[in-house]
Amino acid sequence: MDADLDHLHGGPAISPNVLSTDTVDLEALLLKSPALDSVLLELGDPGKLDVFQKKTGQDVRSAVVDRALLMGRIRWVSARRSLGIPMEDLSPYKYVDEKTWTLDEHRLLDDAANLTSRRIGTTAARSAAEELRDEVDALPAHDPWHVIHGKDMIRILDIGLKRVLGGKSHADHIARLLRQGLDSTELSRTSVGTRISDWEQRHPPFVVLARQPE
Repeated sequence: MDADLDHLHGGPAISPNVLSTDTVDLEALLLKSPALDSVLLELGDPGKLDVFQKKTGQDVRSAVVDRALLMGRIRWVSARRSLGIPMEDLSPYKYVDEKTWTLDEHRLLDDAANLTSRRIGTTAARSAAEELRDEVDALPAHDPWHVIHGKDMIRILDIGLKRVLGGKSHADHIARLLRQGLDSTELSRTSVGTRISDWEQRHPPFVVLARQPE
């Protein structure tokens, strides 16, 4: 199952028979893996990818993480403070510019603050967006992969591949390529892959993961 924000909140495991992803969700786990390289090889433009990486000094994976992190941290604040922010109304397609592949953080914070069910602070002179920004900035340091959501990342990557990194894209196609791009060897290197194998050993004759013929 998707871990969601469990890595941030801690707490006991639900059951030894229920295993959660290393990251927030399965999509993020796939984007963290070499499966992303397969997507870029299929949908990216080599020249544009090279220009982007030389210009920014970032690989695409790190760039997607940077652009998705604020949305993940807004989700985190909403959960911690019971703000009820409907994140489904804050699609990356509204806030990431296709021409420049940059995130409009101010607009995102404004919209998120306006959607919350209550004010965070008590200072009337400060806007709801300013209060939300303060809450986001005050969050403890944590592994970004425990904060960012894979569905946000796929949409952000989709926007980048339409112009800055490639010539066209489609989010469903990216998700499909990611699933096809993670082989059993890479899966076995993840925490959830190891725990699935351990579960199989404790519960013969059940087999969850396909094995390569010897």
